[in-house]
Amino acid sequence: MAILGTTTGLGIGQHYQKAALAELTRAQKQENLLKNLQIAILDLRSYPYLGALAVPMEDLQLVQDKIDQAQQLQSKAQGFVREFDTCSHTNTNQLLDLVKTYTIIIDSYKTLIQSLLSEIESGNLPLGALKLAQKQLLEQNNPELTTALEGFFEKSDQLIRAAQVKQTQALSALKRAEQCCNGIIYSSMIASVAIAILLAIHTSNAIAQRIKSLTEITEQVKQESNFTLQAPVTTRDEVGVLATSLNQLIHGMADYTQELQQTEIQLIQ
Repeated sequence: MAILGTTTGLGIGQHYQKAALAELTRAQKQENLLKNLQIAILDLRSYPYLGALAVPMEDLQLVQDKIDQAQQLQSKAQGFVREFDTCSHTNTNQLLDLVKTYTIIIDSYKTLIQSLLSEIESGNLPLGALKLAQKQLLEQNNPELTTALEGFFEKSDQLIRAAQVKQTQALSALKRAEQCCNGIIYSSMIASVAIAILLAIHTSNAIAQRIKSLTEITEQVKQESNFTLQAPVTTRDEVGVLATSLNQLIHGMADYTQELQQTEIQLIQ
């Protein structure tokens, strides 16, 4: 009983723990990924303010490196959506929309930076045109980029909060699964002990009753000298062996008494 309960408890507990851990892992991955996407965008937004006019080529190349890193994050985000596309707990549509918005932002920066790099390397971009192009990196001079950025950070903040809620729920589910597992194990152990006690009481009462029956037969034989009495042999355990021995003893006493009576009769004659 205890082994069965322990096995059942562990099986049920592990099933729910596995589901809770999977949900916790998904939520943690989602939160980390979204925060990395936000950091990547913030890095790109910071470069137009870093004195690009003084050393435009170096700053633009740094931005290009950041864009490459941001595109790698984009691939990871798409992989994350594909990995958990069949999971009902993952809001796939919202993540897809967010990744699309992220892609639009990165492509906007990439197109502008590549254009600037190309013009600078060819030497065809005058200083005035360079300043104008660099100002286009500022959101207030690019309404479409501004709208995309506002939508991205609003959606990503919502999804981050949702991921944090899921982590809290997954941790609670994990705790409940552990409590369920322990509860089943403890209940099975208590039930096993209770059953063992009941069986012990029942067995001891049964043995005591059979021994009492043997004692009564012994007393009856002693008082009545009735050697025809026999103790019932219903089992092959120790009590059954004792009953068989008692019957043999009674039978022996009957034979011995009969021999004494015959001897007495012979002496009288």
